[in-house]
Amino acid sequence: MRDGVAAALDRDPGIEVVGRAGDGEEALRLARELTPDVIVLDMHMPELGGIAVLQRLREELPQVRALALTASESPESLLGAISSGAQGYLTKLTGGEELRQAVITIHGDGSVVEPRLARHLLREYSGGYARTHRTHVARAGFYHAGGDGGKDQHALQAFAEDQNRDVENAGE
Repeated sequence: MRDGVAAALDRDPGIEVVGRAGDGEEALRLARELTPDVIVLDMHMPELGGIAVLQRLREELPQVRALALTASESPESLLGAISSGAQGYLTKLTGGEELRQAVITIHGDGSVVEPRLARHLLREYSGGYARTHRTHVARAGFYHAGGDGGKDQHALQAFAEDQNRDVENAGE
């Protein structure tokens, strides 16, 4: 898989692939040595799993942004990756152009979530978490590359603004 990811990213002259890792420990070692802007992380690597790598990256290299790439479409996997520090979450079915756009978006401090899975995040925040924890959902900024990104971005921003009003009103 890593060769396919690297090949897809190498097609963009604005993206330089600086390293490839075969397991989680090697991914952390290379991240420390190379300090990439964005790391594309297979969530099911040997030695050290994706969640553990994300948590260690967040602690040791908070400036490195991470895109989780996985075969899992489970809500728990998505929420675990995002809560552990991933700025993006895509499945391994993602095409090369979508992957390139996701890396560019994350490099620009945006976030990317597989469109089919974004509903899990929306449910998590609208299901009481935001009200209980007074979370400002607008700060999350979950967007996806591809399709009509502008339309989707505005819909998510409107949702986040509504949730923030609910959160602010709940505290009164």
